[in-house]
Amino acid sequence: MVVAIGLVLAIGLVISESYIGFNLRSFGPLAATIFIFLVGFVIFLGIKSAGMEVVGAASITLVITYFSIRSISPSFFDYMITNEYLSWLHSIILIAVLISAYKIFRLFFAKKEVADQNNSDGFFKNISSKPKDFFNQIQEEKNEKDFIKKKLEKITNESGKDSKQIIKDLLELKKLIHEFGNSEKGKELIARKVESIIPKERQVHLKIQSIVEMVKRISNFDIQNFKNLQNNYESLPESERKSVVKQLKVEWKKLDVEKQLLKLDVVIKKYDKSFRYHLELLIVSLRSNKIKSSIEQVDEAIKTEKSLFVTLQQMEKLEHKLEGFLSKETNSILKNE
Repeated sequence: MVVAIGLVLAIGLVISESYIGFNLRSFGPLAATIFIFLVGFVIFLGIKSAGMEVVGAASITLVITYFSIRSISPSFFDYMITNEYLSWLHSIILIAVLISAYKIFRLFFAKKEVADQNNSDGFFKNISSKPKDFFNQIQEEKNEKDFIKKKLEKITNESGKDSKQIIKDLLELKKLIHEFGNSEKGKELIARKVESIIPKERQVHLKIQSIVEMVKRISNFDIQNFKNLQNNYESLPESERKSVVKQLKVEWKKLDVEKQLLKLDVVIKKYDKSFRYHLELLIVSLRSNKIKSSIEQVDEAIKTEKSLFVTLQQMEKLEHKLEGFLSKETNSILKNE
């Protein structure tokens, strides 16, 4: 980019000089002043970025600029000597030479003193202490990482965690985001932990799936049994109909429970999908350094998991009710045998 701009400017100046006779010399003393200032500014920034403080960088810049331009255009500096208004510049340059010499001497001959006092006036500040600082920084990062890991140990990545425990994990994650959300290592470790608790194949969902499969099989059998009882009802004598009516009521209640269980399964799948969605957004927010959004996603995940927990409790009650019906049927069959 810089090269391209330079080429365009150079070509433009050549063309302007060829066609209209305009060049930088047309500006006269102003062009020289601008050129000297730009050269000095670039040198100053280069020296300062290397570690020199402002006074040293300014002094060395003034000396380099003075002698460089004097070697290129001696006549300009002859004019400075003869001009009574510019003669004071030589005093400033003399002071700059003395300061520059002192700074360079300190740079090359006082490294040990600088390292011991932890204060350098050279280009490379605190040279001897840098390896120590580097290893101290590594140790601090390691300690911070270990501390965060210890805090996260309570949040297990086992897929068999129940809904209530997952809510506790999310509340703990929320605290950790507040504590370590601004730390790069903290964010990465928390994001990994969130990934580990996404309930892809949790035991609770495996259990729900097994219950649903069982309910479907029982429901198919009960529907068929209910139809058979209805069909046989008319052909039975009056004395036996009372028993059939009782069985029909029981079968109807069972079918109602089974229907509710299957409906809850649909609700649970919806909550589960929403839960994973919020956790995935949480990971993205953490890695995008959006702490506020991360907290919001944790809150949404907690809200969803609480709703899921209530639904699971409802399903558990219906499951116990269904087991009660099945137990009575089994006992009745055993008595008849």
